[in-house]
Amino acid sequence: LLLIVVNSRFINLASQLQGDISCPCTIMVRIATVSPFTGWRKRPTSSSGRTATATAFTRMSLALAICWHSTTVPRPATTWVSSDPRGWSLHNRDQPRYTIYMTSIQPVINERRLLQRFFQYVKISSPSHQETELRTVLRSQLVRLKTKTKVDGVGNLIAYVAGQGKLATSAPLLLSAHMDTVKPCKRIRPVMRGDVIMTDGKSVLGADDKAGIVAIMETLQRLRETKVDHPPLEVIFSIGEETFSDGASQLDYSLLHAPYAIVVDGGNVGEIDYKSAYLADVHATINGKAAHSGIEPEKGISAIQIAAVAISKMKLGRIDQDTTANIGLIRGGSIRNAIPAQVKLHGEARSFYKRKIEDQLERMYKALQDACE
Repeated sequence: LLLIVVNSRFINLASQLQGDISCPCTIMVRIATVSPFTGWRKRPTSSSGRTATATAFTRMSLALAICWHSTTVPRPATTWVSSDPRGWSLHNRDQPRYTIYMTSIQPVINERRLLQRFFQYVKISSPSHQETELRTVLRSQLVRLKTKTKVDGVGNLIAYVAGQGKLATSAPLLLSAHMDTVKPCKRIRPVMRGDVIMTDGKSVLGADDKAGIVAIMETLQRLRETKVDHPPLEVIFSIGEETFSDGASQLDYSLLHAPYAIVVDGGNVGEIDYKSAYLADVHATINGKAAHSGIEPEKGISAIQIAAVAISKMKLGRIDQDTTANIGLIRGGSIRNAIPAQVKLHGEARSFYKRKIEDQLERMYKALQDACE
């Protein structure tokens, strides 16, 4: 659960630490709690693979987010980890650990409303590119909060929240979550057992990413109710994240002005990712020549055999600490006694660095080309 309020006192503290913490773009997020922060917690799925669980929103209070950009020399990848119940710390493997503590915890989250919102949202079926009903509900609630909203051409919901107090003229901060869920997501029946929210085992829960939507909506509600100083906020509830971020990739970024964004989605409790990998979708079609395998196999060219040779020459799996690659789907052939005339491959490559992903794609292409020749 992530609730955002920026306070100038902590910005000053962050500035003092900036000289010691060096990474290309650092996002600091502070969670203050009345008692130890529990948040969302994934548990093993049931044998059906469809039971999603998470801890209830218990004893939560305000979170503080401070963002800045460091121009010093980059160090190894930086990760937030929970160091103790009172604070979060930012550290590199080879560097000292820094922890920021918050001295006040106000305003307190409306826990009952938080739960009610979550149950309301997860009951709305919203598979990728079918988010209309959820978007309508969210837009209606945003309008009641006196928030300016718009829906872009692909269906992303965008909201603009004016800043308040001393931070009203600060640079805006972007909050983002996605509206779609994976399937099966019809007739979701969430139940609460103890401190755990789960389904009846016949559908996903939809906490990915309706937990993120709830966190953002409750943040906006509490900011309006308490009049706490905060910068202008830009909010995006995107479509199609589960289908390779279709909504975000088609977003008109000229509509946004925030230099920093917090995406409330995924990851382990106690960790915040400050960068993500490039992703390349790999499709290949190999055309051979059909022939009867029992009468004249020498007249055929097996597309499956070519594909097998190509894949055997590819380095797949973990390429290095920044790069991975995979061939996940193979489709080809028509009948047992025919030399297969065509095979289609579908895979991917990922890397934190553009040059590395381009190199991996070039190697995969060369393996295909060499096999076909």
